[in-house]
Amino acid sequence: MFFEDAHYHDREVKELCLEMLYPYVDIVSMNEEELEYTLKMYDLPIDTEDIFSCVGGAEYIREKFGIQKGVIVHTKDYSMYVGEEIEADIEKGLILGNMLATAKAISGWYGTKEQIGEILKLPLSERGMKFKKSIGEKGLMGRVVLVPSRYIDKPKYTIGLGDSFVAGVQICFG
Repeated sequence: MFFEDAHYHDREVKELCLEMLYPYVDIVSMNEEELEYTLKMYDLPIDTEDIFSCVGGAEYIREKFGIQKGVIVHTKDYSMYVGEEIEADIEKGLILGNMLATAKAISGWYGTKEQIGEILKLPLSERGMKFKKSIGEKGLMGRVVLVPSRYIDKPKYTIGLGDSFVAGVQICFG
């Protein structure tokens, strides 16, 4: 079971989802703002500029709420999976999620084959590349799968990017 988190306007609704749903979920996915907000609720502030702080935060959420497999964090610069090894090719899912979200950010709609081809010509995020290197140097590859995103300076559209990302990730489970 895959659960895409969201920003809740009511803390009590958020807590209810965390406590009642998360223990039954295999993978929880959220953006970095949702990660930060969730951790602040439990007095565990993180620094989103520090990848190890984000990894630690994802691990905390997984352990605290009994998430079965892992946590995905997606941002404009990277997406990552933190958790146990799974049968699906999660790296492929993260790449596809990034591609669909980037296509939506550029065009406002799900990317065509031609648009995805154009996205592949974009450079990888420098921040994402730096974080990937840091994860590798600490020997966390395997437990942490991090994929840099294709970088766009000023996205034209931002609504629905998380949904587009999740749609791409879901392909790896098929």
